[in-house]
Amino acid sequence: MTRSRATDRASIQTRPRPHGLASTLVLLIAATHVLLLAGCAARTYAPRSVEEVGFTSRAHVKERNGIRVRAAVPSAEESEALLGIPVYDRGIQPIWLEITNETSQRARFAPVGVDREYFSAREVAYMHKSKYGGDAYASMERHLADQAMDRWIWPGETRSGFVFTHLRPGTKTFNVDVFAPGAQLATFSYFIDVPGYEPIHVDIDFESLYSAEEIRHLDVAGLRDALGATGCCTTDVTGEKAGLPINVVMVGYGQNLLKALLRAGWVERARAEGSEQIANAPHWMGRPADSIFRTFRSGGSERNELRVWLAPMNVDGEAVWMGQVTHYIGRPTKLGRALFDPRLDPDIDEASIYVLQLMWYSQGLSGYAWQRGSEPITAAAPARDFRDIVYFTSGLRLVMWLSGAPVSQAETKEIQWDESPG
Repeated sequence: MTRSRATDRASIQTRPRPHGLASTLVLLIAATHVLLLAGCAARTYAPRSVEEVGFTSRAHVKERNGIRVRAAVPSAEESEALLGIPVYDRGIQPIWLEITNETSQRARFAPVGVDREYFSAREVAYMHKSKYGGDAYASMERHLADQAMDRWIWPGETRSGFVFTHLRPGTKTFNVDVFAPGAQLATFSYFIDVPGYEPIHVDIDFESLYSAEEIRHLDVAGLRDALGATGCCTTDVTGEKAGLPINVVMVGYGQNLLKALLRAGWVERARAEGSEQIANAPHWMGRPADSIFRTFRSGGSERNELRVWLAPMNVDGEAVWMGQVTHYIGRPTKLGRALFDPRLDPDIDEASIYVLQLMWYSQGLSGYAWQRGSEPITAAAPARDFRDIVYFTSGLRLVMWLSGAPVSQAETKEIQWDESPG
């Protein structure tokens, strides 16, 4: 069947035509995309060497069974200079390792011990593909692959390189495991401060926080009596209105306490905090928390918050730390905390029981006891703190003896003070 030219012209005239503004936008977007691609293709990939950046002067050195390991964590700026890409912006934190094998066996390094979900070198490159194009992208991919830490270190050999881990603010904690065929040669645990991040406690001189006359030197029985005479709760900044209970007490030297908490997955909170936030924060002995730690769910939302104050007492020479742990039931964000009251689990005991389990499973718990700190508050007749947060509790607080070195779960001692919650 044939069609006339008039019919064809009519058909053409009735077809919908692109709107003028829409067509212009499409052309602009396409042109922008071409320019971006051209810019990526023209950009030169020029990372700097480990020697140029110089961060390895901060390396921590450990040695055992003929295996020597140097480990360092570059800052965000140092990492960008080394790798040519802003990896911290994508939640990636490189760890530099140098492993020397002075044994007669070939040694195998397992990066999964450093981070169970570490990034491969080419994965890191792909995540930054928008930065470079063409030959520059190929150069970046090759460079990152060359910089990745080798798995095998032969006898008498030294190998160095990076493991690309998930970004963790504050002190970086990780293990380095080195194996020989059929045996584990050595495991090293690292706690490394990273430049550019200062936790709250960095400004506090704990040695001069109390005078020698203020500090009480106690044994375990004396600690129980002293805690029984301690007030149940935190207060507002004036000291007049009651806050949430002190539901955790920790015993341990400062560094051991920090190592035990970090190994359990607690993250130090940064030092920067507005004066209004400090004024509204829980206080104990007239001051806001000496340090704050948080845990996070796998999706990145906050789960728990632990506020810690050094107490003017010690037990058999070890420091005593008063703590307040709370459990979030919402998804707190910086904006949410600024605009709204935190959504907390009203069952205060749930938070302390969680901490007990967490510290035990992470092998940081030498011993524990439960001590009555206040009268019970029931769910049927809950209390409110000065921020109008609703809560109830059995009145029991958890007392933990923490260890910097790992403690077998079977070796954790239960000290019989008061009956446990529930």
